[in-house]
Order: sequence, then C-alpha cells, then structure tokens
Amino acid sequence: MFLLNVGYRESVLADVEELKGAVYLAGSHSNVRFTRKSSPELGRVMLDPQLYLAGLDRSACTKTCGRLATHPWFCVPDIPEFDSGLTGVREWQRSVEEAAARRWPGRAPQGPLVEQSCRTAIECQLQFGCTHIILPAPLIEEREAEGGTLAQWIDAGLSVLSEMDVSEPAVATVAVSDVTLNNEAFGQSGFLDALVDQVSARDGLAGVYIVISQTVGTQHPFVTQELVLRAYLRLSKAFQGAGMSNVIVNFADVFGFVCAAAGATDIVTGPSQNLRRLSLAAFRDEGYGIALPYFYSHRMIGEFLTETDLNRLSSARLMRRVLDQTPHSQDLMDAIANRQTAADLPQWAESRNNILAAQKHFICRLALEGARFRKMSRQGRESIVRDWLEDAAAGSLYLRSRLRESDIGRIAPAQNWLEVLD
Repeated sequence: MFLLNVGYRESVLADVEELKGAVYLAGSHSNVRFTRKSSPELGRVMLDPQLYLAGLDRSACTKTCGRLATHPWFCVPDIPEFDSGLTGVREWQRSVEEAAARRWPGRAPQGPLVEQSCRTAIECQLQFGCTHIILPAPLIEEREAEGGTLAQWIDAGLSVLSEMDVSEPAVATVAVSDVTLNNEAFGQSGFLDALVDQVSARDGLAGVYIVISQTVGTQHPFVTQELVLRAYLRLSKAFQGAGMSNVIVNFADVFGFVCAAAGATDIVTGPSQNLRRLSLAAFRDEGYGIALPYFYSHRMIGEFLTETDLNRLSSARLMRRVLDQTPHSQDLMDAIANRQTAADLPQWAESRNNILAAQKHFICRLALEGARFRKMSRQGRESIVRDWLEDAAAGSLYLRSRLRESDIGRIAPAQNWLEVLD
C-alpha cells in the first residue's frame, strides 16, 4: 500500500523496518545502480523509468539530464559505456554529463526508437529484479495529443512484454502535466476520461502508474493547486472503476491517502521535498536550498520545526495535539515528556541538514498508515480518511486560535482536501 521513492541516498530504506515496498527513480540513479547491484529484499520493488522527464532543459538541469542519459531508454546518442576496469563511477558519470550536454535531445524517443526505448526499460527492470514492470511513457503536455502518444507507447510496451514472455505484472505510466488541466478536462468524456479509456481498453495491463507534473515552482507538497488534487482523485476513482487491480499514485505525497479513499491501491512518496512532489523546477541545478528537521504529525497533517515550533507548542501545552509516535520519534517524545527539547537530542536538533531522524519518522509513520489501509476495503478507507481530514481541520483551527497566530509549522489544508474529495 505504501512505497518509498528511493533517491540517491538509500539509508531511509535500510533503516525503516516497516517499509515493505520501494520505487527507484531513474532521475536519482545512474544505470550502473540497476545493472551492477541487486534489488532490495522487499515485497514490492519497482523502477520508474521516468521517461516523462525527457523534455527537461539540459542547460538548467545538467546533473539530472546526465543521470537520465545513462539509461538506454532515453536513446541519447554517443553516451560512453561504463567500464569498471578503466574508470570509476563518478568519473564515468562526469563524462556522461559532458556528452549529454551536447547530445541531450530534449524530447522523448520517436518513431522506431519507441519500441527500442520500451525494450531497454523492460530489460533493465527485469535484470534489477522488479516485482512489477512500469512501462515508460512521455509526459502528456497537450490535451489534443493525449490519444495517439499514450496509445503508441502502451502498445509498444505490451508488444515487447509479449515477445519476451514477461510474467511480472505490468502497469502503464500515465504522466500528465498540470498545464493540461482545466475545468473542461474533468467533464464527462473529457481529457481525463479519454486517458482512462486509452489505458483500460488494452489487454495485458495489471494496472496504472499515475504521475502529475507541476510547473509552479518548488513549494511544499502541502501547497498544491486544486486542479492537481482533483486530477489525482479523478484518475484514481476512474481507473478503479475501470477494473484496474493496481492503481499506483506517485508524487501526491500525503494526499495519496485521500486518493486511497477514491480507489488508489498504492501510495508512493519520498523523504525529501524533491521526492514528494514532481516539480520540474526542482530538477534545476540550484536545488531546494537549506533543509531543516521537521517533526511530522499525521493526525494534524502538519510538519513542525523541531525547536522553533515544538517549543512554542510545548509552552502553550498543546503538544498532545500533535504527538505522533513511531520507533524513530520515541526518543523525542520521551524528551518532551521530561521537559527537555529537541536541542537536547543531537539527532533532532534544529540545525542545517540534520534531517535523517525526521525523515525516518515521517516515512515510518506513512508506512504504518499504509499497512493499516491495506487491510481495509475502499469504503472503509473512505470513512477513515473523512474522519482524519475532519479531525485535522478542527485541530489546526484550535492550534491557531490558542496561539493567536497563523504561522505555526506547515499544516496541510485539510478542509480543502475534504471538499475536493467530496
């Protein structure tokens, strides 16, 4: 039910025992990771080819384009092959970045290269030991072009699967840009329904892998435009209604649990901002900036700076409103109960890039929630989600009224999420 987006650092995956599944991202790893090392021992392991990033600007996204270019399904010409006897991985990666700077096409493969792209992506996933195969597909950026492009890539992927006699279940990538979303897209037989029809009409698919790309900067995942939230929900519900046994939602972050109320079967997010939402601006070389530790409260759907915010809440005797205990936050909860603060715990102190403990707690909390959801029917999930959103909305109002301020932590707009669900 819950899967982790695995970035360049895999420490969270190794340290959070509650995790049962993971999605490796092509943009975060060079191809050597998938061809020279085995997959982790988990119930579900997937590799997202991320072909929907083929349109990135190589001049602004040098590092990401360099990693993507190592994967043969992007069909970047003149990329040097890795030879461990001649060079190390870092030196090879630098040479790939230099080659990609000259030859990165800035678009998905076309014509006869489509089948070649699908074949190499599928072969890599099989070699890595994936439990499910994610068929590659480019980003849909124009409503008028949704039919032919998506159909072409799905058909090419299914043809390769049949030829190779692959037994692992395959899911189709439906990657949509937020620029395609307007009110008409949600109408009956509109843009989103057309996408659902293109996928559900094809035999041989075990499900769908939904990604929505956002062009509006690098805001926090809680700050997501309503059209994107509506699209995640609409696609989750429609694909579930079309009989898809796997409806996987990535980059919706915590809102993915709301999608589970509508029909999503699996939720994927990551420990860091660039792994929690798909913002194209996040791939620019300047990155996200300074990272500070935030304590995640699932009951509040909020994140609080471990000293600045939690100290204020503690002084106002409001900590019980945000308490959320996991094996990775137990030490912090014990310290607060003993009238200490995060400053007394090196792993929770509010200092730059001291985020590992906070990330482990966040991912563990979502994994525990995912395990609970896995045992429920869709109707049971909907009931739980509605109660969760109502309680979180009331809780945030209470916090702000008690503190007489509106800038405490980063709190999700739970009331808005509930209205979108309705």
